[in-house]
Amino acid sequence: MDFTFYFVLALVNLAWCREEVCFRDISNIDTSCHPDYYWRDFKDRIPPDAIEGGMTASGTPIYVAQVYIYKIGLLPGMVFPNKPNAVTNAHGKKMESATDVKVLCSTNKNNFKWVPTKSEELNLLTNTHLVVGGKEGVELLYVGRALDDGSTVLGKIFKHNFPYRGLWVPSQAREANYLHYEILTYVCPTNKVIVNPE
Repeated sequence: MDFTFYFVLALVNLAWCREEVCFRDISNIDTSCHPDYYWRDFKDRIPPDAIEGGMTASGTPIYVAQVYIYKIGLLPGMVFPNKPNAVTNAHGKKMESATDVKVLCSTNKNNFKWVPTKSEELNLLTNTHLVVGGKEGVELLYVGRALDDGSTVLGKIFKHNFPYRGLWVPSQAREANYLHYEILTYVCPTNKVIVNPE
């Protein structure tokens, strides 16, 4: 990896663990919870501990990825079996890259949960760890998914108070925006996700 990639990782407030990059959104973590996930370099093959996040209309699994795009940021994306490029999106366009790509992995895949939510209710998710997928500009990006053109695709979630709120996914040659989506969380064995508590 080049210096630029690691510099961006430092800006995203990443914590390093093992030999792979592992990060945690420090503001959203219960200190008694130690998420067991990490980002592995993607080299044309899906690792056996990769986290599946979606599926194409034809039934091919889609895996959670992270892509560094120069002058844009570290973005959530997706990788497919037997394809060399990761797919992500920014500035209204679908983008592909075969370099600076990582795949989300864990030895405890059952601790991940996709939680349905709305953009304006994202702040109501409590007692859970939202998986941070990167940073664009000054905004942390969470990992989300939605049904788009028959496929469950992955993308980046901006917080609701940001002008580009909601989930943005690559769709054909452009970006599609969803205000209702599922967000990727990591549930510690002792915690339960609480949605919209009364």
